[in-house]
Amino acid sequence: MDGWSRVSVVVIARDAARVLPGALASVPRGAEIVVADGASRDATAEVARAHGARVVAQDLAAVAAAGGNFDVARNDAARHARREWILFLDADERLSPALAAEIAQAVAADTVAAYDMPRVNLFWGKPVRLLGEDRQRRLVRRGRGCFEGRALHQPMRVDGPIGHLTMPLVHENVRRCGDLARRFRRDVPIQAAALAAPPGLGEACRIPLRMFRYYYCTNAAWRDGPRGLAVAFAYALYHGAIAAAGLWRRGA
Repeated sequence: MDGWSRVSVVVIARDAARVLPGALASVPRGAEIVVADGASRDATAEVARAHGARVVAQDLAAVAAAGGNFDVARNDAARHARREWILFLDADERLSPALAAEIAQAVAADTVAAYDMPRVNLFWGKPVRLLGEDRQRRLVRRGRGCFEGRALHQPMRVDGPIGHLTMPLVHENVRRCGDLARRFRRDVPIQAAALAAPPGLGEACRIPLRMFRYYYCTNAAWRDGPRGLAVAFAYALYHGAIAAAGLWRRGA
């Protein structure tokens, strides 16, 4: 895939030795791989080097100044990329072979500033429709896009036209129940701090029900049986926890 010689794959990771091999193994030969390590206490850096990655340190001070928003680390890690195109990949994601081939063709076409792509979210090893059409802007010309905003998971801001890929990025969203607990501990305080207007008590009580309807009914998680029910409930609880934390911050 000659197109991959024009691509730098950028991964931010912390204590990701368990999931990182799957992500890096899915990257075709020829790509540059940069792994920004956030002071991992496990073998993340060693795993990255074993897969041919160049390991750099995350700017932990900048992340802390942003209230823990790790999108800052993505932007900083992109500075280390040397090639024309940058693909941002999370440690718990992997490229499908079809997407890898499509990316090689896309960067050779040379017509847009960035591409988005569909993402399939796996919960306990199987896809769930929870997030609807989860399109991610991840492939961008160097210097033409960045992540910004106070909240997590905001779309990349792109300077120029955006193309649309069709093959999926695979996200191992939740592998075990402990992943949910870690996400709550990590993300809820950041998301609560980013709320422009913390909700009142009545609204905070309504948010979990509204989000459950959205995930379970609107996005058709009900089609995925008990797994869809469990994940929709967990995500509704997640949004409820953010609202509750925002309410507490307002009253503190």
